[in-house]
Amino acid sequence: MVQDDRDFVAKRKRLISSWPAVGIALIGLIVGFSLWLFFSSRWLIDPWFVMQQIQHDQISLTTLQTMALLLPVMFLVCLILLALITLLAFAAFANEKRLIRIITASAGCL
Repeated sequence: MVQDDRDFVAKRKRLISSWPAVGIALIGLIVGFSLWLFFSSRWLIDPWFVMQQIQHDQISLTTLQTMALLLPVMFLVCLILLALITLLAFAAFANEKRLIRIITASAGCL
């Protein structure tokens, strides 16, 4: 195994060992942000609340217009997010392919 491959494996070990803490922190942030949105601005996160407000005519016309304007923007943001996740998956699979090549080379397998 060449030095570049050893450095790559060491870097992957560091990343893998730190992931559980980072992942749990990210999940906590997402849950906390969702709860904060629910309690501070239910219009943004609770579709049943919005539906109830529409049925009881408790949403102003300007609010409905703003919501209608933001819907396509949010849809585009979601599409961009999906594209970024796909690109990250390509990067992850490239790393895994490299790791498999390193393991195969050091094990003497085909």
